[in-house]
Amino acid sequence: MRTIVLALLIVSGTVIGTAQDFIGKAKGSLTARDTAAAIAGFQDALKANQKPAEAGFYLGAIAFAQGRTDDAIRYLEGSVKNDDENGAAFKMLGDACMLKKDLPGALTAYRKAERLARKDPAVLSAYGLALVAADSIDSAIRVLTLAKEYDEDNVEVYKGLGAAYAKQGVAPMAVMNYQKAIE
Repeated sequence: MRTIVLALLIVSGTVIGTAQDFIGKAKGSLTARDTAAAIAGFQDALKANQKPAEAGFYLGAIAFAQGRTDDAIRYLEGSVKNDDENGAAFKMLGDACMLKKDLPGALTAYRKAERLARKDPAVLSAYGLALVAADSIDSAIRVLTLAKEYDEDNVEVYKGLGAAYAKQGVAPMAVMNYQKAIE
């Protein structure tokens, strides 16, 4: 039966491939800067339901880079649904949610990213800034201070700490962090 189906697919011109074929070709297209071919390859992997987490992550990253935030969120949500250990996908999902002004969605995604990548200053910084926006000032200061330990040159961390201390009414600490941000 498989032989007959395979023969019919070959005769009809239907492309048969494994997930790795689709993913590998799509990554090659990305390297060659052929975004349209990369998107098609990752979508083929999704259609074949093969490696949906990886395909969804790449499609989400491409959509995010192209400014298609709604598509990015959709693909990234599918990616993390299939792989709840991908800190990079959760971080990017948080970033996309922040662009859409979906603070609860961003906080949820950043919290999961932080759990998976506790020492990643980019994750900690983004999570801390979202906490400032949510007026969770004590948590924001804790997270941003931790981010500062891992990346002392991150301007966003100092701006976030400045904003957090300003909201807390601690002007000297706010000023000190804002000054550090512009040095």
